[in-house]
Parts: sequence; structure tokens; C-alpha cells
Amino acid sequence: MHNWKILVTGGTSGIGMACCQQLLEKGCSVWTWARHPADWSHPNLHFIACDLADPKSRAAALKETLSATGGCLDGLVLNAAWYALSPGLSESITTVRTAFEVIFFANYDILRNLESSLLAGQGKSVVLVSSTLSHRPLGVSAVYSATKSAGDSLMKSLALAYADRGLRFNSVLPGVVDTAIHEPQKPGDPSRAEKMAQVANLHPLGRVGKPEEIANMIVHLLGPAAAWTTGAMIPVDGGISLA
Repeated sequence: MHNWKILVTGGTSGIGMACCQQLLEKGCSVWTWARHPADWSHPNLHFIACDLADPKSRAAALKETLSATGGCLDGLVLNAAWYALSPGLSESITTVRTAFEVIFFANYDILRNLESSLLAGQGKSVVLVSSTLSHRPLGVSAVYSATKSAGDSLMKSLALAYADRGLRFNSVLPGVVDTAIHEPQKPGDPSRAEKMAQVANLHPLGRVGKPEEIANMIVHLLGPAAAWTTGAMIPVDGGISLA
């Protein structure tokens, strides 16, 4: 994977940051889109400001990425996230539209615009960061689960559509991972550490995941060792999907 060019959306924290760090260790050049720059740097890490909920911001980021990479990408990690849990049908239509814009429509837009770049690359691999809640929803995860399920269905369909050209599409389905997405959202919410303690034993392995444990699988799927893997929905979840 040395000198491969990889785009990671949402790569300045959590799972995305762990992916970037592992890819850089392998000698890749990495571009990442996020709203805010990383608080760390590397000569081969290239930050592009982008709000995935804004089509104009996406268009500008796509233009900059295509120019910087010479129209050739060896891999793509679709990791940017929107996350909220609420009971039943309590989310507003505005919130639902935002969720689908960030998690589904933005990814579709990116794939359409980078299709030729990915086909021109060596790795020919796209990895979507999904969730076990895609296939094992909760009563409070209707919107989040629906967006993730839509993404997984897209990956399966594209795996079939592009198999004859060697372009692979896979999803990684994490369980609960200790990232900033679990920081308190409003006064009175439990702390991140309290949340992690509350859900640890839901996983048969008895703890929540670490970002680098999810990144391990993502980087594997990007690389040549996974050249015969496409259309896979791979849980990396401490066993929670079996519980």
C-alpha cells in the first residue's frame, strides 16, 4: 500500500483518525474531509474542510481532492457520521433529512463523483463505516438505523455492479466504540465514561471497542489481502450482534 492515495471522510477524530494514522504508517498519502482540522499533523496527511451536510461544500471538497490526487484514488473510507437516538417517531422531518444527507446522500454523491478515480487506482476498494444498529435496531434508533441500512444496501448493490471491473465495496459494522460521538449532548446527560460503563456488558467480550480496533479491519479491507472480499457486512463489535 506504499504510496497509495486514500480519502477518508471524517478523519480528524475517532475511527476516522485511527484509519488515517494506520494508513500513514503503511506509507499512504491520505486526504481527509472534516469540518474542523485535526489537532495532529503528518507530512502525508492533507486536510480539506468540508461540511458533508452542505452540497456546495462537498462540491468544493471534491474539486480540491480531484486536483490534488490527479484523478486517481486507491481507496475510499466513508466514515463521516451523524448520531442521535430518540424514541419512535419523535425526530423532526428536518432532522431526518439532515441524517440522510450526511450518512447516505453525501456518500452517494462522493461515489458518483469519484467513480472514475477509484477505477483508475490500484486498491479499488471502498469501505463504509456502518453500525450493528443497521441490522439490529433499537426502539430509539429508527432514524440512525435506517440511514445505516440504506448505506449497507448500497454497498451490496455496488459490489455486484462493479465486480467485473474489480472495484470492491464492503461495510464494517462496529458495536459501541469509545469516541467523542458519545460526549454529553445536553445538561444532565451521563458523561462519556459513564455511558461506556453502562453499555460495556452488552458486549459478550465485556467491554466497548477502541477506534484502532475498527480501523484494523477497515485498513485490511482497503489492502491487497482482501482482494477477494466484496459485498461483505463485517461486524467488529465485541459480539454484541450475537447477544
